[in-house]
Amino acid sequence: MKKRFEDTYLTHEQVQVLRMRSAGMTISEIAAKLNVSRADIHAVLRNAYLTIERARKTLRLYSTIMGGIILTFKKGTPLKEIVNEVFKASDEYGIKINMRSVEILLKIIREFPECIEIKEEISLCDLQINVNSDGNIVVVKL
Repeated sequence: MKKRFEDTYLTHEQVQVLRMRSAGMTISEIAAKLNVSRADIHAVLRNAYLTIERARKTLRLYSTIMGGIILTFKKGTPLKEIVNEVFKASDEYGIKINMRSVEILLKIIREFPECIEIKEEISLCDLQINVNSDGNIVVVKL
């Protein structure tokens, strides 16, 4: 079994390849640098993305089990509306959110950059925001 990176579900190899991709390197460049085939890099990335998605689903399930609020937002929803609805629903349920508005926006952008149109300030995907009873937020792409 491959050694996990800093007590996460990702391997050192997956983290290394994800970092290279986030730095803008192509699959071919990464393969050449690591002296492996392009197919090997694709496999590493596929497995990393599956692991990340499984972790997101686990967090969603945990949030549901622990109670709290589940809010769903359709593609095209203004980001400001998403944040306002999260705070409004949390207030209605007496849940104190552990983040400021800007932190919620940054969380959505960091976790799902492909789902955000910055200039238009709207979501490009259906999103689910889970707020557990402790005020922690989990964002899920539907």
